[in-house]
Amino acid sequence: MQPFIQIFGLAISAAPAAVWLGAVVAIWLAGRTAAWRGLDGRVLGDALTVAGFGALLGARLGYVALHASVYVRDPLAALALSTSALDGAIGALAGVGVLAWRLRRAGMLRWAAADALAPPALVLAMGLALASYFDGAVFGAVAEVPWAVAVWGAARHPVQFYEMAGLLIMLAVAVVLRKRALPDGALALGAVLAYGLLRLIVDGFRADEAALLAGLRASQIVAAISAALAAWGLGAADHR
Repeated sequence: MQPFIQIFGLAISAAPAAVWLGAVVAIWLAGRTAAWRGLDGRVLGDALTVAGFGALLGARLGYVALHASVYVRDPLAALALSTSALDGAIGALAGVGVLAWRLRRAGMLRWAAADALAPPALVLAMGLALASYFDGAVFGAVAEVPWAVAVWGAARHPVQFYEMAGLLIMLAVAVVLRKRALPDGALALGAVLAYGLLRLIVDGFRADEAALLAGLRASQIVAAISAALAAWGLGAADHR
């Protein structure tokens, strides 16, 4: 895995390029979706940009903290530029935290902003899924289907492409629903619910992670909890 693409004569790893492309498109889209809820697209796009840098820094610092024993012996190694030395979970938490902080400073920390950010988040998730495919760390179970892909010497379920197909459908639905008179937060919570269900199904085809509880992987448990909380939130929104 880990293919490279050529940009202006430079060989760039496809995985970070996919994340970068997803982030750029998400930031651009945020400027458009902000108008759906009467928000300032420039402010929303700037908040996403800052959150992206916060996520990257958080992912790096989180990785260093989790592998402190290695970096104690060679502290300067913590400054090395490496896309593999990142912790995605910590980075995501840092990015969300920075985004919330920026939106609060701009007076936009409300459900309307979450609705506007739902489509850009789906686009970013597509970029992350494509990067995951290029990286090769996440791979599907061996499969005998016409659309199987060759990964680690075997034909496997293209789980990342399953995810991207689901995300594309979710994005199309969000675009259709944007003109509906939905309660604030309904679009965002609906996206969380749909994505949780998508990951619950798609991750069942993975082979890189062992089952943790009741035949479910850790990612599926998180997805199920997220979907349940989003469903509860939607129920509450219907009664506001």
